[in-house]
Amino acid sequence: MDYTLLDIHHLDAQQHKLLASLHQSVMETLLSDLGTPIIVRYYKVAADDENVIGFCAVKEEVILGWVLGSPYPHMLNNKIRTPLIWFVVQMLRILLTRPGLLWQIAVSTRLAKAELVPEPDEIELTYIGVVPEARGK
Repeated sequence: MDYTLLDIHHLDAQQHKLLASLHQSVMETLLSDLGTPIIVRYYKVAADDENVIGFCAVKEEVILGWVLGSPYPHMLNNKIRTPLIWFVVQMLRILLTRPGLLWQIAVSTRLAKAELVPEPDEIELTYIGVVPEARGK
């Protein structure tokens, strides 16, 4: 299978949206449940963070898969909350459409604070995903 590896730091706005859509379709995570705007923001924050390592496999403008790692994954989650007004609007949207997610966010935030501090030069593989039709090829 022919594809090109694209550094996560070089994604444009449209590619962030495509990556968010892929994430939502193949990952059953709290981030997926929070919706496209927050997923797009997550990957934009990741792309702007020089500590993040990530790549997308792209073929003919289609993202086939991606991998993302960070030595400070909790910092990515913290940065999603800015700008504050945008974040508050997103939380209000979730409160009105999926109020049960707020409990999951609270639990997840509490657990994230209890995470171990990473060792020097350690990177946590945060996400890896592949479109179903490209798996095993």
